[in-house]
Amino acid sequence: MKAVLTAVATTVALSGIANAADFTTKVEVISVNALTKTFTTSSPYESCQVHKVWVEEQNFFGSAGDQLFGALLGGAIGNQLGGGSGKQIATAAGAVIGSQIAGSNSRGSSGHFEKKRVCETKYTTRTKTVTSGYNVTFNLNDQEHSTILLERPGRYVTVGFNIESVK
Repeated sequence: MKAVLTAVATTVALSGIANAADFTTKVEVISVNALTKTFTTSSPYESCQVHKVWVEEQNFFGSAGDQLFGALLGGAIGNQLGGGSGKQIATAAGAVIGSQIAGSNSRGSSGHFEKKRVCETKYTTRTKTVTSGYNVTFNLNDQEHSTILLERPGRYVTVGFNIESVK
């Protein structure tokens, strides 16, 4: 009968499965590589700021007071220009022109500043890397073996193995 040694890739000391093998032995760890997973999450949040905004007010007709004052001033100037019946025409023309000039100067846009709250949705991104286990390589009977453990091993691990008979 020949005895064949079969290595069991479980580590008894760290996994706590003592009855999985007929024999155990301590072997030196050759290498340990962490197995990691990376998770990325995004969380929305509201970002608000207060801005000063110019609000225009349109005045298409000008103010009646401005037009009246322009008509009086234009009429007075026109009255100084003519003579006889031309004086009446110059006064009337001055009043109309003065009213138009005063009305056009007061027409247009005017406005004021208002505070306006402006909000937008932004995102915070977080990345987290976690270790999910360790790929452990060890040497048993001049052969390299590896297994995955949940906890980081020390310099040595205990491995279990079975001896089976082959005919």
